[in-house]
Amino acid sequence: AGHPLKSGAHRRRRRHHGLRVFGVAVLVLVLVVAALGALLLFRLNRNIIGVDIAGALGNDRPRPKPADRFGHTPVNILVLGSDSRAHIGGYGVNDHPPLSDTSLLVHVSAERERALVMSIPRDTLINRPACAKTQDGSPDPGASGAMFNTALAVGGPACAVKTVEALTNIRIDHFVEIDFS
Repeated sequence: AGHPLKSGAHRRRRRHHGLRVFGVAVLVLVLVVAALGALLLFRLNRNIIGVDIAGALGNDRPRPKPADRFGHTPVNILVLGSDSRAHIGGYGVNDHPPLSDTSLLVHVSAERERALVMSIPRDTLINRPACAKTQDGSPDPGASGAMFNTALAVGGPACAVKTVEALTNIRIDHFVEIDFS
């Protein structure tokens, strides 16, 4: 048998070495997860394309809600799920303008504590307001008794926003269109 202090020091060194290996393994795992998260965020952000529709909406819109006593205002977001496959190519590419299969109006409260979501069924018959056509920019006079989902096909996001504003008298602050790509 060896010296009692020598074997205790040996155990401490082995334990210290084991903790160091464990720490390095945890650090490597954290770095790999962070790198994968950054890669995913980069890929998602690359799919986002900003579009300014303010000029196409005109001035005949519902008034924005006033700010509360802290200067916060509510936000209304129109979320459109379109059937467009234009960006992905290959099988099933549609050659017609996109229709909005799903339409959600999201209201986020001024204090950002609550959100309300209202679905607008795509087959709802509405009076679509006049819009500029997406294909050639020519004016579309609007339509009475049109299906709601045709607004996106006729005049793009601006026409869909104008249609929702005319239907609900709620000012839309932002829109998001989600397609198959």
